[in-house]
Amino acid sequence: MAYERYVSFSLPHFPKKQLTFVGCVSLTALHKLARRLQLRQLIASTASVYLRRFYLKNSYAETDACIVIAACVYVAAKVEESPVHIKSVVTESRIVFGGKEKHS
Repeated sequence: MAYERYVSFSLPHFPKKQLTFVGCVSLTALHKLARRLQLRQLIASTASVYLRRFYLKNSYAETDACIVIAACVYVAAKVEESPVHIKSVVTESRIVFGGKEKHS
């Protein structure tokens, strides 16, 4: 499990159980965003792979997870040939991560 070793290296003061929780929360937020954008499961899975690969090389403490998750979803949608407008991703990300309600 290279992923767990790197995460424990990037945030050494957190116990392993809390680090696993950080990863689970990130993936849950990613899937929630994908659902709000009405994307297929394949796109959400691709985005989760991108998220894990990103955090193999980068630290959770040095990056904003909300921006990384939104970028992973956007790129995964492009790669899977189901493009979503960036404005839609930003709007839905603000709702998911900021708790702001959608104005009609």
